[in-house]
Amino acid sequence: MVSGSNLGELVGAFFVLVSSTAIETPFPFLRFDALALLIVWALPVYSHSIQPHKRVYAWRIAAMFIPISMGWAAGDVSLSAFIQSSLAQMHDDDSHVSPLGSVMSFLYSSYIIVYAVLGTVLGTYIDNIFIKDGNIYRALVNVGGVHFTVLCVIIIAATLTPLGARHLNPKMAKVNAEAGEAAGIGVQEDKSEEEVPNRSYLNHPIHQY
Repeated sequence: MVSGSNLGELVGAFFVLVSSTAIETPFPFLRFDALALLIVWALPVYSHSIQPHKRVYAWRIAAMFIPISMGWAAGDVSLSAFIQSSLAQMHDDDSHVSPLGSVMSFLYSSYIIVYAVLGTVLGTYIDNIFIKDGNIYRALVNVGGVHFTVLCVIIIAATLTPLGARHLNPKMAKVNAEAGEAAGIGVQEDKSEEEVPNRSYLNHPIHQY
């Protein structure tokens, strides 16, 4: 399982690298990530047919984790790169505070805290289910199925929220245009560069929502 997961992460990161020119935003990767989470539903279904000490079942589960981890890695890498490239263009009024450093440190700190809390809570829940039922089938349904399905819905809904993102493969120019219209800056485009202040931070909808 770990080998399949690591291979999926490698494939996901490599796919982001080779498709960076064709896919300009992280939204397609995040949607693939959300849909790949639904594959986890196969775990409780497949658990009934697994026979102990049969190596073939471990290989099948490892293969199942390849697309799941591919979605995780692709979504994580593309979104991190998008945030960093957006904040790198942001005008910094305070020389003592880095917008990029502040945002990324907040995101990673939140990730570590949430990961630690959820890992403990869900692990305790799975242990209690095993003590009561003698197996973890009900835990696989609730944690691996229902929990990941809710996450899938939340992630897809989040990718449809930014203006201009409701396309299969949104183009950055389209997203920028619709975000600019919503911000009311479209009427200023005919003015000279001297009259219009630097709006580079508006080029990414992430700063507007």
